Amino acid sequence: MMTVPMRRSVCAVLAGLALLLVARGGDVASVAEAQAPLQAPPPEARPMQARPMPRVAGKYAATFQSVANNCAGIGMNLRATTVELFQTRDRDVQVTVPSVPIMRGVVNRAGKFKAEAKRGKTATEGVDGRFSVAGRVDDKGIQFLFITEYYRADKPMCTQSWNASGPKQ
Repeated sequence: MMTVPMRRSVCAVLAGLALLLVARGGDVASVAEAQAPLQAPPPEARPMQARPMPRVAGKYAATFQSVANNCAGIGMNLRATTVELFQTRDRDVQVTVPSVPIMRGVVNRAGKFKAEAKRGKTATEGVDGRFSVAGRVDDKGIQFLFITEYYRADKPMCTQSWNASGPKQ
């Protein structure tokens, strides 16, 4: 459907009406009919359905499957663990994976979330880590991608990633 800009000069509107009047054979009612599809319905006619923010908080029994790993000798080994999501406010979420700093982020109305922990120290001396997660929660449980990035002396070292999913506990 074509939208009409709200700002028009009076001359442009009159010129358009005159053209419509001539094109319709001079009938004023036909001008109103021709112009009706171009107008937006009044606000009270449009349904306003604000979806509530989903509640993603809970504990999930997640099973991890490795996607990529170019780390040799360092990194994490994940198989199955409990992942916990805290929803502090409507859009704010905290994701907790054991032995990983708390990741903070946001959740949208579709139940999709994204969180990260800024780069910081790891258990390996001289190696910093950055952790991030992105996924969704629905009535079947949780699904997400978990990524770890390791740095030594501010230079990227290696990356690991896993797909994870599981039901709510």
